[in-house]
Amino acid sequence: MKIGAGVSIITPKSPMAMAGYSARHGNSTGTHDELKARAISLSLEGKEIAIVVCDLLAVGEDLVAEIRGICEATLGIPASNIMISATHTHQGPMGVSKYLDDTYPPFLVKKVVEAITQAKESQKNGKFRFVENNLTSVSQNRRNPEGPIEEVLKVLLATDQNDEVIASVMAYACHPTILENDNFLFSADFPGVANALLEKNLGGTSLFLQGTCGDLNPTWTAHDYANVKLNGEIVGASALVAALESMQVGTDRRAVNLSWSLDTPQTYFNGSSIGKPTFKSLQKLVKVDRGYPDNFENIDNDVSELEASLAADSSLMNVKSIQPKLSELRSRRNLWRRPNQRNIPGSDELEIQVIQISQDCAFVGLPGEFLVEVGKEIQRRSPIKNTIVVGYANGYYEYFPLSKHFAEHGYEIGASRYVKGSTEKMIDASIELLNAL
Repeated sequence: MKIGAGVSIITPKSPMAMAGYSARHGNSTGTHDELKARAISLSLEGKEIAIVVCDLLAVGEDLVAEIRGICEATLGIPASNIMISATHTHQGPMGVSKYLDDTYPPFLVKKVVEAITQAKESQKNGKFRFVENNLTSVSQNRRNPEGPIEEVLKVLLATDQNDEVIASVMAYACHPTILENDNFLFSADFPGVANALLEKNLGGTSLFLQGTCGDLNPTWTAHDYANVKLNGEIVGASALVAALESMQVGTDRRAVNLSWSLDTPQTYFNGSSIGKPTFKSLQKLVKVDRGYPDNFENIDNDVSELEASLAADSSLMNVKSIQPKLSELRSRRNLWRRPNQRNIPGSDELEIQVIQISQDCAFVGLPGEFLVEVGKEIQRRSPIKNTIVVGYANGYYEYFPLSKHFAEHGYEIGASRYVKGSTEKMIDASIELLNAL
């Protein structure tokens, strides 16, 4: 197997609207740290794969199609073998054409293609190791303080024949929202810090693949760059420890056990080297129905009534009863009033992508904000031992809660465009593809 990595800067060259917070108005005022597109390119027996992640809120399906088409035509990488995702930073552009000015989409496409090209042209013989590290200190379930979070940080370490690092791939789920709507500087948030830490200490190119973080926020902290740095270093250091432990540890020198005066057997720890390389990419379009809200014309009155109820009674019991419903209505109003060609009844076909790189390692790409239990369920049911679920991949179709979440209300329900049961269809399609590998 040959492995290469590449990176390009995708920071806009001029001020523009930043994505992620509806309460933030106006354009960016500068750059705190560069936004980047990071890519790995793999080849095996004539088969080519590329995985790229951008420091953006999302990457729209139109831009994904354009990037794939260019790479297939110029690099010979089949469009179906390219996964394009976003870290979901809230301190950069949307990454969806209709929310961008005319100059940024072609610039973004060019730069992402550059990163993939660089990765392709730098390929060398290499191998992957897969390791994990427990990480529970940086995220929380924002729907339920006692709810599930992502407990495990996954790391794929790519090294060449001399054990020099080509690339490191982190996979974890947590919203990059340490900074809030009062920030107007472009920033990759904590994933950018984590990537920088790995690149400094390991070499090579680091990628942060965002998981199903739809209901996961950073733990309570000050919303400043000091805590961006702290949280990023926690994530990066956790990945670094896992990566270092995955590399060969041992000695060829003779060692004597002083207690027994006997030779101590040579021991090595090689981490978890993935199985025999094998490349396969599968895709499926899943048809899901839009859930155009009933009585939408009355939503302003419904919101006002709930707001009045909270104003009249701010007891904890009433807040717990009213706030989830109010959050749902507010997010639903924002979703369906935002200019979008899908703001009518109908259905859409959404892409699920599965990329296998070895007998025991595969990636699943989901096109939106899926809640943490979705990723866990796919991993639980997957026949592939090491399954990495990537959110915000190959398009962006807002939130995907499970059916059981609808009765609980909350922001994520109102921000979901599709009917109850759609997420389960996406899960089943993912497992169908994994079983077909």
